[in-house]
Amino acid sequence: MGIYKKGNEIKILIVNPPIQQVVEPYYDLPEFPRTALAFLAGYLRDQDSTLEVDVMDCKFDRIDMESAEVRILEGRYNIIGFTAMTNEIKPAAELAERLKQKESSLITVVGGVHLTALPRQTLSEFPGFDFGVIGEGEQTFFDLIHFIFKKRENIPTGVVYRDGGDCLVSGPASAVKNQDSIRPAWDMFKPAQEYMIQSSRGCPFACNFCMNPGGRVVRARRVETTLDEIGEILDSYSPRSIYFGDEIFTVNRARVMELCQGMVERGYHDRVSWWCQTHVNTLDRKVIRAMKNAGCRLVGLGIETGDDAVFKNMGKGINKERIKKAIKLLS
Repeated sequence: MGIYKKGNEIKILIVNPPIQQVVEPYYDLPEFPRTALAFLAGYLRDQDSTLEVDVMDCKFDRIDMESAEVRILEGRYNIIGFTAMTNEIKPAAELAERLKQKESSLITVVGGVHLTALPRQTLSEFPGFDFGVIGEGEQTFFDLIHFIFKKRENIPTGVVYRDGGDCLVSGPASAVKNQDSIRPAWDMFKPAQEYMIQSSRGCPFACNFCMNPGGRVVRARRVETTLDEIGEILDSYSPRSIYFGDEIFTVNRARVMELCQGMVERGYHDRVSWWCQTHVNTLDRKVIRAMKNAGCRLVGLGIETGDDAVFKNMGKGINKERIKKAIKLLS
């Protein structure tokens, strides 16, 4: 079986790999589809009609390694893109190697936080991956596909690749400045009980233990875009919960107030509950009240420790008193 092309179409599959063991049930046996897959698939589909894009969320759909291998080979794809955090890199690599053993001409690409942190090491350690995409994947993956299949002259920046026995990085990764240009492809997944919405990327804080893969500059989608996405999800799939995956949901106070007001005006607060995560320094009583009125049921706070000396060393900008104040406001 060689590389398959139907006319001018290029067949692409984006995969969230199977689990090896259940460590954290919420993430390992999720009731929500993987946001990274939805964003990548939606972006590729919107950018080029000659790309035939599919997703395979093995965790969400409870697909094991053997079944994933069979389905992918039957699909006769040209290129497989894997998303993987550190706990997922080994199963992603195992699946890639299985596929390459059966179909050596299949092109495999890995992206995600682990690869972004260790690009050369990841490609060197796992021979089943042909390329790695560093940082935000949408634009770089799209450019890499065109480089491979449409014979673009220069490899795009933000890619790690092999040159003989060396693993090289083509240059710094680029971030998607206009977050409204990405429309998640939720229609490619079965209906879910929960959806993770990414209304912004980036975190302005400088905690020294955090990789901060979204960068220090917060790039938010327009409130109208976020509200429209929530409405489409509610109308199409009727989930019981929404999770805002923003690193710091309340970093822009005015935007949160506008978003909460919009959710109430559109009646979303009566149709679904939601939750988020944020920094204790970005909460006040008025914001919390607006969130509660808009249907928020839970707020996650990054506390990490109860030792003020450790807080100071982490560069987190908080202490026990600020934590207590935030918890009291939320109670």
